[in-house]
Amino acid sequence: MGYPSIKRIMQVCNVGQDTAKKIRGLMENACEVPARVDKAFDAIDKQLETFGVEAVRDNDWAHFYGDIGLLYCNAGDSYAGTILYDTRNEQWHATTLGDLLERPSMAKRFE
Repeated sequence: MGYPSIKRIMQVCNVGQDTAKKIRGLMENACEVPARVDKAFDAIDKQLETFGVEAVRDNDWAHFYGDIGLLYCNAGDSYAGTILYDTRNEQWHATTLGDLLERPSMAKRFE
């Protein structure tokens, strides 16, 4: 499972070091258990003061998550920094939803 660095979380999400450490810890504690990922997202949403956790449908049918390819904290703008989780690759990202979806490697998955 991949995680963004504390520094990256601080930069992208515009949070302090303590908050970034809490967010990173929530990611690490979620491990690969889907129910823990969901709980981690609820806590990350509160830390970032975003507008809930949302999903982006994938073109492929994954295991536990069905056709949900990405989970993310809704920051209110597709190009605002946030935390995302790629369910297919079991990777956490600190980026914007718009930037992630524009990556060539992701474009086909989310057409």
